[in-house]
Amino acid sequence: MRFTPLFIVALAALAVTGCDNDGPRITAPPTVHSPTNVVVASACDNLVFHQAQVEQGRLFPAGDVLDDGIQRLAAIQAVCGSNLPLAKERMLYYVQYTIEHFGDVLTPNPSDVPYFASKSAAMVNHWNTLFEYVGYPLPNIPPAALEPGGAAGVIQDIAGGREVALLYSAAITIPPQDAEGDQRGHLVTILSLASPCLGSTNLVQSGPCYQFSAYPTVDP
Repeated sequence: MRFTPLFIVALAALAVTGCDNDGPRITAPPTVHSPTNVVVASACDNLVFHQAQVEQGRLFPAGDVLDDGIQRLAAIQAVCGSNLPLAKERMLYYVQYTIEHFGDVLTPNPSDVPYFASKSAAMVNHWNTLFEYVGYPLPNIPPAALEPGGAAGVIQDIAGGREVALLYSAAITIPPQDAEGDQRGHLVTILSLASPCLGSTNLVQSGPCYQFSAYPTVDP
């Protein structure tokens, strides 16, 4: 999986220093260059939005969580044609909502087409659909990000939280970005890597290794 400059630093530092139960906090560099705002022609496609609605209905049981999710999904569609950057931020806001309510996700039904073998696989497929709807490249995140040994979370300038953490193991904190930084929201994942993970190097590995990734990729 591709690393971005923002997260290579975090991974390298963590691989060298290792982790223990105190859970070191890896802080990313404060500045990255601003992205080029490119409008993707396929964004805001009604068929893709309908697919997201179908997936949402299969993921969550009837009740408050689904009702709230329906409103959040509708809020993305409401601005997609007129304000794509806002639609992208609302999409990520909804992705964070699905993470917070992952415990409510239904076991996939074998009669569903397509059928997914696990809740996490069904969820990351839903994220692919959401990213496609707003014109972002598909993240294709491994389901392991939502399973033990992984972590996922959205970091946005409009949101309060700035850290994504794998409990007692690894974490990344991204400071608010100024006008020269990438101020878009990002879905950040942490995955455990098999050891040894440093490859050909004179560095000494102390502790386990973790892979940090951001979607969309941080520019540059």
